[in-house]
Amino acid sequence: MVAYIAKIVFQGLAILLNAIAASNINTASMFLMYQPEPPKNAKQ
Repeated sequence: MVAYIAKIVFQGLAILLNAIAASNINTASMFLMYQPEPPKNAKQ
């Protein structure tokens, strides 16, 4: 019974981590597509 609950919790954590990683990759790629290079006035 405990192993069954632990398995469900572990699978839930794995799915949650995968969702967080996927959302982070999507936001990072969107940010890179939106701003491919740093602003030029930041060097001044």
